[in-house]
Amino acid sequence: MAKIYEHVAMSPDTLIGRIDEDGKLYYEDEEGQSEYIGRIDYTSGKVYDEEDMYMGWVEPNGEIYGSYEEGDERLGYVADDGKLYLIDEEGEEDYVGQVTEMKHKADGAAAVLFFFDEYEEYYEEEDDEEIDDDQ
Repeated sequence: MAKIYEHVAMSPDTLIGRIDEDGKLYYEDEEGQSEYIGRIDYTSGKVYDEEDMYMGWVEPNGEIYGSYEEGDERLGYVADDGKLYLIDEEGEEDYVGQVTEMKHKADGAAAVLFFFDEYEEYYEEEDDEEIDDDQ
């Protein structure tokens, strides 16, 4: 079973989700409760939410794309070792977490699409943490 971890600076990474052998994705809360949130089609590399709405896909080279009303967007990539990277507004790659026991690169796509897709919010939170650290 694949496990999804969010990178936390200066602390152990936090378990935030898991993917079972059938490609079903679950959110893990702090109390260890699981909630089904979507699935992966391993044949196509496509990711779907809990209502079976198409969210995005992964390319064979690990590039992750989200599908939106405005069009498709490259969000980041998953490395062969399961490390997850987002592409910021300047085109820089930022490490955000990892998938352990990854079965297919689509596991990484699902992690990014469900947990790290709102990269603008991710970077805003990161900026807020830096401000807090300065005070």
